[in-house]
Amino acid sequence: MGLLLIWYGVVGTIRAGVQVDLSTRPERVDLPPGGSATVGMAARLLTQQVADRAFTPNDPIFYPTGLARRTPAFQQALVETLAAAVAALAQETPSPRLAEAATALRTDPTLWWIRADMPPLGRAAERHFLDGRAHLRSYNVSAAANRPAASTPRPMRLSKAGAATLAALLEAVEAEAERGDRMIRGAAEGSPAVQI
Repeated sequence: MGLLLIWYGVVGTIRAGVQVDLSTRPERVDLPPGGSATVGMAARLLTQQVADRAFTPNDPIFYPTGLARRTPAFQQALVETLAAAVAALAQETPSPRLAEAATALRTDPTLWWIRADMPPLGRAAERHFLDGRAHLRSYNVSAAANRPAASTPRPMRLSKAGAATLAALLEAVEAEAERGDRMIRGAAEGSPAVQI
């Protein structure tokens, strides 16, 4: 019982836990100058949850995180959200790299390297997700290289209705940001990871 408590309780707790850095930003390798900030952020979040720490949704029962629930659910939801976003980008911006990234990110997050079907051995889900990250980074490098030289932007003219709509949208965004700040500061509202 003591060994099980250490294995699942101590080691599992160390390896599990929802870890989120609210200040995370794409690194240079994710977002070269002129690349897509959205693609760069997707690559950075994959690094944060798949490469920088243990990926737990496909951990079998005998792993220390095999009994964890919050961490696998959070990581699985994050990858599935990124997969949906990248698939939408791939539809809007036809690119073989984005299409390959979308395919890699559609992999079942619970896929382990040993499986019940044929072939019985294969690549784990996190390997596919890291392939997706590589495709996203590759896309950003090519997007940055193919970006036309910056020109002087023309001033944008808004109609009165357009200006009113934009003002209402900015007001709503500000109100939501303030609500989020209050939630993060208030211990009763839950952890930042829950709020994300």
